[in-house]
Amino acid sequence: MSSTAVFIALMQDFFSDMWENNNKDTKLCHAELLLLLKETGFISGVKNGR
Repeated sequence: MSSTAVFIALMQDFFSDMWENNNKDTKLCHAELLLLLKETGFISGVKNGR
């Protein structure tokens, strides 16, 4: 599976979890998101990671 497809799946899973959560406090895995954004070439580096 390509990095782009994995990124789309991550965001779809997050949205699905958020949709089902009435508190709307669903956490997004920032480390995984950052890695995928770097792999896809969307970003080259981050000065302030979470």
